[in-house]
Amino acid sequence: MKTFPVSHWKSSTPAVDPFFSNVTLLLHFDGANGSTTFTDSSSYAHNVPNTVTSSANLSTSQIKFGTASGEFIKANSDGIEVTQITNEMAFGTGDFTIEWWLYDTYSMGNSNGIFSTAPAVNPPNYGVSITLNGGSGSASGSVGIYRNWAVAICSFAITNFVDNAWQHYALVRSSGSMAFYSGGVAMTKTPAETEARDFQNVHAIIGQFYST
Repeated sequence: MKTFPVSHWKSSTPAVDPFFSNVTLLLHFDGANGSTTFTDSSSYAHNVPNTVTSSANLSTSQIKFGTASGEFIKANSDGIEVTQITNEMAFGTGDFTIEWWLYDTYSMGNSNGIFSTAPAVNPPNYGVSITLNGGSGSASGSVGIYRNWAVAICSFAITNFVDNAWQHYALVRSSGSMAFYSGGVAMTKTPAETEARDFQNVHAIIGQFYST
């Protein structure tokens, strides 16, 4: 599985994002093939060491933008940890967007972690965890949104899931309601509990189901 977050623009006249000050993590995954250096281009410039697993790295075999992409080979066991976080990853009850590009190269089973600020246990602090499920050669899949490792907030059926091609995904919470977009198309939601949950956990991992 290769992931590449959005908002990486190449042009002779750089675009100006009026909301850039609200971006808390921006990973282009640019660099040399096999590198384990992951640079956060947001104004927070978080340290993103490869401390969770030695398998996650940069790869030039598939590139959407820039010079490389992030390669996470092992489903839900490869991951990189975002450190030096204060409270910018605590989404609270407010609006947020988490978006990324994915190039799926193998048959995906269940609960493949994409991004998580969720803890492995119950409160004091909840977080949000995104898991993606799919199958090789299948046009369908699903995504689950969790507040810890076991308790789902909602899920979405993905009707346009693709293998061996880049696809853009985005999770959006607006005015307390969650929506999920695959290739720019809103997917059908199955709610499970309140979507206006107060997310206060500040630990973040990319490529795994939950953080600690």
